[in-house]
Amino acid sequence: MDDALISKWWSSIQSLEKNVLEENASSLCDLHNSEQILDLQPLPELQFPVIQSSDLFSRKPAFKHLMRPDILFLRKCILSKVNTSELTAWVEFLLRYLEINRPSIIKKARLQFGSTASGRMALLELTALMLDVYFEWGDLRYLNLALKFMDMPGIFSLGSVSKKLITQNKKLPLILIRVRLMVLRQAAIEGI
Repeated sequence: MDDALISKWWSSIQSLEKNVLEENASSLCDLHNSEQILDLQPLPELQFPVIQSSDLFSRKPAFKHLMRPDILFLRKCILSKVNTSELTAWVEFLLRYLEINRPSIIKKARLQFGSTASGRMALLELTALMLDVYFEWGDLRYLNLALKFMDMPGIFSLGSVSKKLITQNKKLPLILIRVRLMVLRQAAIEGI
């Protein structure tokens, strides 16, 4: 990935209004020191959104039991350094499930989350979860899966990220999580 392109995207993100940054905090906060690794100017202090308690840990780990808010709940647990057997069970299950079902995961996500757009966003959030687990636990299996997902055109495409960042259209959350993934991927690769 071109560091100049990441810098350009990061500059566009820095020019966004503070309230826009706060609305998209789940994509922009806690970048695992990637800004320093890539020599990017830090964003204002952002807090991961408050996630209502989920009953996820009372459910058996299964893709059919997963809802989009649950993915944010898992990310919040990882970023908060919560370490329970239920969290480990869910994250390990998702790692195996996503790896085994990678060839058909786009279709499975569309069916599970109700639409192509919702399925794509869920898969991007799951990719962010895998990268967060890698950075927190140091387990290369999660990085490996995230890199594979980021190479899948049906899940991850860069398109005209720069233009969409400037226009602040309704796809901004999708664009910001893609930029987050690119920043984390670049930092992980430089850190290896």
